Amino acid sequence: MGALTGGFWSYYLLDTVKISYLMTYITSIVACIISLFFMKWWRMAIRHFGWVRVMWFNFLLTATAAFLDIFLTPSTVWIVPIAATISGINLCGAQLTTDNLFYLHMPKNVDTDVYMTFSNSMVYIFVFLGTALGTWLLALLETPDGSPHRFLGLDWYAPQIVTAIKVVFFIGTLIYIWKVIPLLETVKLKRETN
Repeated sequence: MGALTGGFWSYYLLDTVKISYLMTYITSIVACIISLFFMKWWRMAIRHFGWVRVMWFNFLLTATAAFLDIFLTPSTVWIVPIAATISGINLCGAQLTTDNLFYLHMPKNVDTDVYMTFSNSMVYIFVFLGTALGTWLLALLETPDGSPHRFLGLDWYAPQIVTAIKVVFFIGTLIYIWKVIPLLETVKLKRETN
């Protein structure tokens, strides 16, 4: 989902929003430092609440940061440090929980190298497809002169609209994690006990 805007987001920040390279660099560094401070907290949260609940909360934080990005324009640059802080808080937790998926679903009696290679290949294929889809949507939504669309009394640039589509995907993932994964785990446990 993150790949949907990955192909053009930096260009949008630098060219349209007019954020300086320095601000982009500083917010990235601050997000990484915040992430380091929260790693211990995320580990404790996973032990206490379980990885599924923590993963759901991580996707909620990711969706929140993306939701803020929807409203990022040259006049709302103040959103960048807030979204970067949320991303920094979220970074380690998201990594810890999504990495857990890989190991939890590793089949028994299967060559680990082949499984890891296949899994990584699928991730990169979907990153490529997400970036291609996002770029296609951007080209579809972009006005010929690069001017924003007018909707609900606000100016909306094409990258903002693609980000809004990404938020819809995040909401779908949140519903899936909350409703479907616990059902799958219950079915898996029933199969293992029979």
